[in-house]
Amino acid sequence: MMNMEYDATAIGSGHTGMPLVFKLVEFGEKVAFIERVHLTKSNA
Repeated sequence: MMNMEYDATAIGSGHTGMPLVFKLVEFGEKVAFIERVHLTKSNA
């Protein structure tokens, strides 16, 4: 098993999740971003 270390973890994007993740990465932080996606016929 691989040991990975992150400075921050974002779970779900919500209204501010993506901008926050991009800003943290811009400042050099290593971020784990976890998002749930529901696959339907239109996006599969």
